[in-house]
Amino acid sequence: NLVAFSEAKENRFKLKQHFTHERFKTGIFSEFKISPNEVLPYIDWSPFFWAWDLKGTYPKIFNNKRYGDQAKKLFDDAKVLLQEVIDKNIFNLQYIYGLFPAKRDGQSVSVFNNSKRSKEIENFCFLRQQERKENDTHFYSLCDFLEEKNQEENYLGAFVVSAGKEVEAYATNFEQNNDDYSAIIIKALGDRFAEGLAEFLHKKIRMITTGEKIDHLTNEELIKEKYQGISPAPGYPACPDHSEKVKIWNLLDVNNQSELKLTENCAIYPPCSVPGFYFTHPESKYFSI
Repeated sequence: NLVAFSEAKENRFKLKQHFTHERFKTGIFSEFKISPNEVLPYIDWSPFFWAWDLKGTYPKIFNNKRYGDQAKKLFDDAKVLLQEVIDKNIFNLQYIYGLFPAKRDGQSVSVFNNSKRSKEIENFCFLRQQERKENDTHFYSLCDFLEEKNQEENYLGAFVVSAGKEVEAYATNFEQNNDDYSAIIIKALGDRFAEGLAEFLHKKIRMITTGEKIDHLTNEELIKEKYQGISPAPGYPACPDHSEKVKIWNLLDVNNQSELKLTENCAIYPPCSVPGFYFTHPESKYFSI
């Protein structure tokens, strides 16, 4: 039940306000071997239990009549391995991100290496909603969160975070000892640290680009995204095209800066890794294509 693309484009979302960024340094930045203690407060533990088909939210899941006891046992076992990961700093928590002046042209967003926006270094293409709607007349695309007229204040960020190949290596040690249970826990912890690192970095980016004072936000408020800006990832609802990862890799020079690689199908190695974009405008929001 789709509308024509021309109709979706005509009824695109239009920003209502002009947003002025803080002054910040553009370019590519990276950090490796980040302390797990820095990332730990940003971890959302609910998906850890979902990986075991235990539905619920942390910590309420422990009171679930059906599998609360199982969830407690699982988490107690995980905390033992988690402490070892922290004490020995086993994972290689790392990030690479870039902030770039940008221009919007239709469905495309070009990024540049300087504020004059004279030399394009990459061009991203974003899909637009076309499914017919009963109430909401807007058909969203991520490019809508960059201004069409006042282009001098348009910036686009890109990032990739990872818990490192050390996650798989550590899990393999348990697998070789026929301890698949612990191996799966380690991989699940790697996923949680990667997602937690994405939250940690997004907070840093928001403070750099918008001057947002967010130290007062609790972890629960961070999980519920009670802040300005979004960080959508290729392959997720607002940006389902995985091939945009290739452009992120090229833009951030990921292959030369780190061990992170893309397969020909745009899967990431090592697996406990998350790429994405940064949109900073206060009207930006998540949606599904």
